[in-house]
Amino acid sequence: MTDKDLWGQHVANPCIGYCVLNDQNVCEGCGRTRDERTDWIFMSDDDKRKVLVSAEKRMEEIKKKNSQLPN
Repeated sequence: MTDKDLWGQHVANPCIGYCVLNDQNVCEGCGRTRDERTDWIFMSDDDKRKVLVSAEKRMEEIKKKNSQLPN
């Protein structure tokens, strides 16, 4: 997803129903921080888009970290 993909569209809540905070207070289901999750309903669409860009980067790190864990 790029910034261009997000602009001009309604911003849906990215929650997938797997709400588990890691030790950095980042949700392992959507990549948002605790504050971003609770403030979501009060944010403008522009702010939500910025959160989604950051959350996507966090999710990449979470997936990378989880893929390195032993089975």
